[in-house]
Order: sequence, then C-alpha cells, then structure tokens
Amino acid sequence: MDAVILRDKSSGRFHRAAQDEAGQLLSHEADNLDSSGEYEIVDQLPPDVDNDKLCKRCFTEQPDA
Repeated sequence: MDAVILRDKSSGRFHRAAQDEAGQLLSHEADNLDSSGEYEIVDQLPPDVDNDKLCKRCFTEQPDA
C-alpha cells in the first residue's frame, strides 16, 4: 500500500489515506470520505497550506506556521 494525500473538492480539506494495488483508498472511517463527494489525489501539501484545511485526525503534527 502507498500513502496518499487527498483534497476534498467541496471543502478543500486535506486527508491522508492508503491506496492499495487495485487503486482502492482506505481512510479513517470518521472522515466519511466515501460519502463526502469528489476528491483528488495530490502529490504533496501546498507549501502555504492553511492549518484549518488539514484534517486533525490525519495530520496530528501540523506544519510550522
């Protein structure tokens, strides 16, 4: 499995997930990504990401402000 970063297209919030060999994503159940709507896989977090856009479950260590 590979670690990936997802961006919810409606809220702009970033999450972490695992992607298996078949391309299926596994994430925290509490994130409700399966019912949240559209998302995209991003290569990395933007350098100027707002900490409020980081899922608190997925990103326990916040980037330095």
